[in-house]
Amino acid sequence: MPQWDDLLSDLEAAFRSRFIVDDGRNELQNSTKQKSAFDNSAKTVAVSGGTFSPAVSADLCAEGCTPIANTDGTHSVASGVAYVAGKGFDTLQAAIDAAQDGETVTLLADATEDVAINKSVTLDLHGKTLTNTNASKATISVQGGTVTVKNGNVEGGTGYYNIEVTKDSNASLTLADVTATAGNTGSSMIDNYGTLTVTSGTYTGGLDTVKNEPNAKLTITGGAFTLTKGTSKGFTGVVFNYGGITVEEDTALRKECREGGVDYAVVKNTLLRFAFNNCGLNELDDQLNGTTSLAIAADPVAPARVIAEFAKKLNGRFEIKGGFLEGKVVPMETVNALASIPALPVLQAQVLGTMLAPISALACVIKQIAEKQCVPGEAAE
Repeated sequence: MPQWDDLLSDLEAAFRSRFIVDDGRNELQNSTKQKSAFDNSAKTVAVSGGTFSPAVSADLCAEGCTPIANTDGTHSVASGVAYVAGKGFDTLQAAIDAAQDGETVTLLADATEDVAINKSVTLDLHGKTLTNTNASKATISVQGGTVTVKNGNVEGGTGYYNIEVTKDSNASLTLADVTATAGNTGSSMIDNYGTLTVTSGTYTGGLDTVKNEPNAKLTITGGAFTLTKGTSKGFTGVVFNYGGITVEEDTALRKECREGGVDYAVVKNTLLRFAFNNCGLNELDDQLNGTTSLAIAADPVAPARVIAEFAKKLNGRFEIKGGFLEGKVVPMETVNALASIPALPVLQAQVLGTMLAPISALACVIKQIAEKQCVPGEAAE
């Protein structure tokens, strides 16, 4: 297969004209400016590899090959599922493994894979779709490096996260023009333990659309986010701030929240305002100042009760500023009333105690009657 530049020279010599690309249509134009269509339907020209200075149009590519625009301004043609550094690969993971730091891995065809990335590369989905294998793994697992994923679709599986930045990886992930959809409502759609930046795209579904773990960094400058299950309509939450809380006290609070079935996090006011506006909780905007934390749960009582009880221990160093119930902002009177309701196990014990009280009293009376009728020293018959 001749090099592209040589092919152009041969065509020029044969037709005494020059080869041009006009809106994706390949034509020969002679010196008198008369055009004659270049018909490649028989694949007279079939480019399957190489690096070229001009772009290669798709109809000149061999069957199963795709034209690629390289980051250095050159152009290539590659076959397979994915491409990096002038070579095609049968799987996306193989291309990622072969990539060097700073290179771009391009997805050439829709693929069903779960991939792991532990180096500083760009994954260009190239308008294609990467689908989870349903093997209880993330579709894209960033385990190291500084990674950018852009320009395509990522479909989650029936279990586990769709996209993750793993714990203790110290990894960074940027998502740009990605359409990501969760495949289940039992796991977060995106889970971040490192540094996550979302600049654009559409992100839908999951228990949480984006879950930012403790000490992780999250920056959102664009994109659309839709939570299909864990919306505020099914959850109750309280917004509170605190000052001067120690690491030990924060750890104790997190422990009590876990035991009470409450999710607790310190959230940037800008992110929380963005989320509240999307959920119709705009009335809480005025409360988003200072250091803001959020506690939510499916239990309508737990967030207010757990936070209020812990606040008493800290002598007012933090306070509940507002709350919402079943998708609606509620006044502080309602929040305080919810906080005064005992936990479910305590309520159950109280109800059970009330039910057993008459039975216990009756048993006591029967026992006393039996003791009075009993004659000391007389053997029972």
